[in-house]
Amino acid sequence: KIALIVQGNTVLDLINAVNYITNNNNQLEMKVGFRYVGTSNISACSKDSKGVNTCTLGLNEEINLNVGGINETIKITYLGSDPPRGNVVNFKINGIDYPALLERESKSLDDGNFLYVKDILIQNYVGGISQVVFTLSPPDSKSLSCPTLVNQISSPSDFEDNGINYSLGWWTNHTYEMNFGEKVGNVTEYVASWSLRYQEGENYRYGYLGKVVSIFDEGFKASEVMDEYLQNGLCQVSGISNNNGLNSEIYLCNWNVYNKGVDIDQYSWESREILWTHGNILVRFSIGFGGYLSDDQLSKIVEKETNNFLNSLSDNQGKYLGWEDFGLDYPFSNQVFDSLSLCSSDIPEDTCNPLWQCLTEPVVCPEYGYQTQSCKDYSCGNPELKNQISCNPGLCSGCLVPKWFESDSIGNNRCIPYGFRFESQIGWNSQLQKGEESVDLTVNDNEKGVELSISPNGRATLYVEDWNNQMYKFKEGDTVEVNVTGWEDKFASLSFFVEKVFYDAEDYNNSYIRLKFNYIYLGRVADVMNAYCDIDGNVKPQKNMGNNDSFQIKCQNNYECVSNQCSNGVCIDLGTQIETQSNFFKSLGCRILNVISFGSVDYDQCLSGSSN
Repeated sequence: KIALIVQGNTVLDLINAVNYITNNNNQLEMKVGFRYVGTSNISACSKDSKGVNTCTLGLNEEINLNVGGINETIKITYLGSDPPRGNVVNFKINGIDYPALLERESKSLDDGNFLYVKDILIQNYVGGISQVVFTLSPPDSKSLSCPTLVNQISSPSDFEDNGINYSLGWWTNHTYEMNFGEKVGNVTEYVASWSLRYQEGENYRYGYLGKVVSIFDEGFKASEVMDEYLQNGLCQVSGISNNNGLNSEIYLCNWNVYNKGVDIDQYSWESREILWTHGNILVRFSIGFGGYLSDDQLSKIVEKETNNFLNSLSDNQGKYLGWEDFGLDYPFSNQVFDSLSLCSSDIPEDTCNPLWQCLTEPVVCPEYGYQTQSCKDYSCGNPELKNQISCNPGLCSGCLVPKWFESDSIGNNRCIPYGFRFESQIGWNSQLQKGEESVDLTVNDNEKGVELSISPNGRATLYVEDWNNQMYKFKEGDTVEVNVTGWEDKFASLSFFVEKVFYDAEDYNNSYIRLKFNYIYLGRVADVMNAYCDIDGNVKPQKNMGNNDSFQIKCQNNYECVSNQCSNGVCIDLGTQIETQSNFFKSLGCRILNVISFGSVDYDQCLSGSSN
């Protein structure tokens, strides 16, 4: 039986469409065969209103197009796989080879037009179809694929712009699965970065430029993803005219707007992040720039910051952020300008522009070593942003103590007041700890070294290679001990309770088990001591009598003693003394202890001897 099918521009000839044969089980099977006939060059391409040609071609096929006034002869010379990169295609256009292009890769042709590979289909079997879907567009098409910008980032190199050299740093192209709300889809991302050194007046400045283009699957809205990025940033909307005379709106974010007091560093550094969307594409630029300040520049900056700081000391009011906080200077403004000409922004012109007011409290770094920075939008109703920054106290009436144990950096301290008792970490210990975790496992999970089977009667068999190559059989409600021989340095015991065993008679691949693991493991715990801040500014351990009642520990203040009781120059344990007295004096002593401790020592617990 022979049938002729036309699907799009592809013609298929089905040969022996119904061919029954007998297999080894004496059952009839139907085999279908087909062969590729060809693709019509006349209707293989379509052109949209922007001048973008979308075409479908097979191996060794050729087509002629007029793109932007230029006649293009396009031929597919190779289709194949290039592990681990994926499927690749070689083009020959007007006699020039453009080899090894990947899906979603773009290329600027020598004549100025742009080639973008949308899809590569390779079926390596008899009768299989191998073809390429691509677009060819003129420079001014403003295609949704933004081919030139994508090409700059996917195949980056050093370049020169207005006499400034940009040196390529690192770059990567990858596709990954993204979960956004209830949607799941693929994102193809192109990332590249450059460093530069340029002259500004008499001084040299240094810069960093990072470009990221993210292309989302259909169903994702790039604008919604961008909104997520903007949630935690101080950003304003800025309008920039591109080479085509069109005004494009972008988001310009600044991470240096917080008031941090007077900075007398000879080296200054600022950063900006720029975002816009174009259809299903999100464009992000990360920019950093700075340089060494001359003595005169530093003097002017310090004078300005000092006046602002002194004003804040008298009346700490919020600061409104203006254009100077979101400026984008040369040469980075050129890069954004050029990129918008290649990939325009579709952010609406009437987008609300935030008006931020920011405040740092307290103005001077407090003794506990943290300041709170708050920013509120008085224009668009964006959520208030709060950020806690770590600072080093400038004044300390007590002991300077590192905020984090084993911190090797200078200036990460907090101030402990004189006479203050606290727990201080002095090291690490190993200690047995308990944990639990629930896991679902289906029979079709392809995790290496794990095999699961479930029988119709609800019995499961589980093999895990890392579990000493043992097989475990169980049913719902069983508790199974796992052999941890050889794991003694990690686990003391490991077991699981079988919460659910489900056998799906209609689709066995949906069968699964639910296990609740309980384990005891050797974990790292902090080794601490009870300490206090002495009047000499040093941290010291609290003094403990131990079990030796005859040995006297000398003291001058209550906070020096573990018992928090210093009498006649020695540490005493009033609770222990009371326990050795007669019932009458014990009752009286507990009443006194309850009063002088302002209730922190419970009277009844003291009588029972359960309180110290």
